[in-house]
Amino acid sequence: MEIKWERTSFKVMEWLHQKDIQKTVGMIQKEHHPQYDLKFTAYNPTEPDIYYIGITVSKGIELSNGIFTFKGVTESVYKFNIPRDKTPLPSLIFLFVEKATYDFAVEYTQRVAGTALQFHKIPIPQLAVMEKDIEDGIVDWDKNVRYIQMN
Repeated sequence: MEIKWERTSFKVMEWLHQKDIQKTVGMIQKEHHPQYDLKFTAYNPTEPDIYYIGITVSKGIELSNGIFTFKGVTESVYKFNIPRDKTPLPSLIFLFVEKATYDFAVEYTQRVAGTALQFHKIPIPQLAVMEKDIEDGIVDWDKNVRYIQMN
């Protein structure tokens, strides 16, 4: 079964970074790993085989004094088609997570170029780490979709 998909939007929801981080070198206490929030849309009778997933990516770098020298939040939205009696595989949803992480990394690279933050890289997400959460999200979404379809 071929699943067609496309990114429908990308937006920066929050972005803060200290331009003069040189004074804070050595003070970085905690570099937060990217966090992900997945939002699935419900069944829509006008588009019965079309769904959307919004993936929010957030990352922060915190100084020893508790002040964030960097905090970024982006959202990428993807549209995909899947028959309403099927559920997406975790590998498909993970593909969207990878793409959203790439979108975040491109924005990060462009915005922090020329600062000490350019040496902090955005890690590539790992399916093995996220698979259980993705599966749980799919199960929750599938229950919601089926409930709406029965009404």
